[in-house]
Amino acid sequence: PKTQCRVSICLVILKADNVIQLPSSNDEDKSNINITEVITNILPDDLENGKLVIKCIKGRDLLNTELFGKADIFVNFSIDDEVIGETSVLENAGSNPIWDNLNVSSIINKKTILSSQLKVNVWDKNNFSSNKNIGSTMIPLTKIAYSFGKETEISDMIFGANKKQSGGITITSELLPVIKTRRSSKAVPSNFKGLLHIYRIHAYDLRNTEIIGK
Repeated sequence: PKTQCRVSICLVILKADNVIQLPSSNDEDKSNINITEVITNILPDDLENGKLVIKCIKGRDLLNTELFGKADIFVNFSIDDEVIGETSVLENAGSNPIWDNLNVSSIINKKTILSSQLKVNVWDKNNFSSNKNIGSTMIPLTKIAYSFGKETEISDMIFGANKKQSGGITITSELLPVIKTRRSSKAVPSNFKGLLHIYRIHAYDLRNTEIIGK
């Protein structure tokens, strides 16, 4: 007789002295995973703000919205309906454009990290009419926070206003801690002595005291 085997996979996340165990893939053991709790235990306990950095985005099999030629494509990024940055416009970009060496960043607080999403909106630039929306997707910030402090790559499909799939994107990003700068509240002692360096002096319109020459 055939023998049936069941494989159970258990994922354990370690952070300091905390151990979080996610449920196995058994049908009998399925339960709702509290992703907020998981990410909270990954993030540093004293984290107030994080810096989201978007480094690269690639389009994949994007829908061409032009009747003739190829679309002039750009992408913008927003969190909670606030645009945090956008790419340059790639003219005649085709279906697989790439924007690397991006410098899109935003400071977001811990609550935003745990509850909000990054909207990625892909557009066809039109100079004589309104821009055409190729498609968009929403990426939970918790997906990026899962690799906190490390560069991560996330791929997703995009969908147009008609809810039809219009291609895909791959985004490379990183969520970093915001380092606090502490200002000293100590007063400078009255007997403090320092060394002043003067590196340059520029004079102009000086009165010439010489009768002949300068």
